[in-house]
Formats: sequence, C-alpha cells, structure tokens
Amino acid sequence: MKLLISLYHFILTNIFPVIFIFLVFDGTVRGVVFCVWFLFWTLSYLYIDKIILFFLGAIEIIENDFQELFQQFKSETYKRFEKQPKIYLYSGKAQKCFIFESRGEWSIVLDRKLAAELDAVSTKALVEYLVTYKKTSAPWRITKSLGIVVLTMGAIYSFWSKILLLDTNSKVFKVVSLFSLALFRPFFDAALAFGRSAPKLECDNSLAPVIHRIKDFDPDLNYGQFIFDHLQENINPKSMMISYMESFPVIENAVLKRSF
Repeated sequence: MKLLISLYHFILTNIFPVIFIFLVFDGTVRGVVFCVWFLFWTLSYLYIDKIILFFLGAIEIIENDFQELFQQFKSETYKRFEKQPKIYLYSGKAQKCFIFESRGEWSIVLDRKLAAELDAVSTKALVEYLVTYKKTSAPWRITKSLGIVVLTMGAIYSFWSKILLLDTNSKVFKVVSLFSLALFRPFFDAALAFGRSAPKLECDNSLAPVIHRIKDFDPDLNYGQFIFDHLQENINPKSMMISYMESFPVIENAVLKRSF
C-alpha cells in the first residue's frame, strides 16, 4: 500500500514540473534540470516529516524536560515492539497532538500548553493511545499527504513574499495568496486523497479530559474559511499554516471505552 501511495504522489507532484522542464529546457540542460528536480523531490518526500516540523516550529525535547512522558513511551513501545519516537513541542492555537512517520521513524508533536497540563494518569492514557494509533497506517499516510500540501503552501508564500518581495500584510499579497491557494485546491485535495481518513480507536477513560480540552480548542477550520482568512487585517502565513494543520484530527477521533 505504501508503495502504491508513493507512486501516486510521485505521478501527481511531477506532472506539471516535468512538462515545464521539457518545454523550457533542451538537450543536456534538460537532463541536468530533470536530475536536480528528481533529487530534490526524492529528498523532500523522504524527509517530509522534517519539513512539517519546520513549519510547525517544533523543537525536540529531552528526557529531563518531561521524564514521565518519556518513561511511559519507553514502557509502552517496549511492550508493543515499537521504536521509541522523538518528541517535539510546538506553540499553536489549539492544544493539539500530531504523529508523523517517515523513513521508519516516528515523531510525536505536542502543543506546549497541552504537554504542561498532563498529569501521570492522562500521560499514560495518551501514550497508550498514540502507540496504538501509530500501529495503523494513518500516521504515515497523513505525513506524506499533508507534507506535500504544506510544502506547496510554503512555496506559494515564499514566491510572493521572498521572490517578488511583497509585504505579507499588503492587499496585493493577501489577494494573490487567496487566488493561488484557491487554484491549488484541486491539487491539495488530490494529495490528501489517502491522508484524510483517521481511524477511530478506543482509549482509556482517563484520556477524556485531554480529548475534551482539545475539542474545546479545535479550530474547526475548513479550506474555504482558511483561504478567506487571508483577507483579514493582520495575517501571518506561518501561523495560518499551523492553524490549517491543526484542523487534522488525531486524538479527536478517540473513542472512550464503555464502562459496564
């Protein structure tokens, strides 16, 4: 399945670049440009999790920072025959948690406010759920799919603000960003074709406070609202991308075990 999804992403993301290369370049130059592009695409796809972490502004933490969290992951991954993940913190609008997987490695990303409010009981329940979630194909699928979208969004913002030097709060930047993102929506939908679905897994009832806390802060952001938010008075492209990523559920789909 992973091979088929990777092939699908390869074809989807290379159609227009390859056409552009063949129309614009010729001879040896065409071959060199194609090789450079293929190398760039391969490395980006392999390390797409790192790209997402970069846009989230996530910072890796060590065991001394959150000993309880690390100890629970060590225990749970050992029991489930899983590799121990790297753990990151980021600052967002919602108290979210992400799981990213690529190259046989996986990472947990927690909002700083959420991580600070976890107690021993909720930490244990959260870790059990996240390890269970990781054993599905969802983390890999969403990492690859969302990564393509985020990388493309970053390229769009960079093109208008860093290459054409438009002020991110100018009316021109807001309008061209809105129309660019609207034009790319079919591409984003296609990229996310295998990354939207998230499994509904049972979790311990002690995770209930975390689930409710996350849902209370859930941005409930759809794509139409996301692009029209670019017309607000003061915008920050990086902050808007984080809000977009926070609209993808992980813990929100957890189902509390029934008590008899």
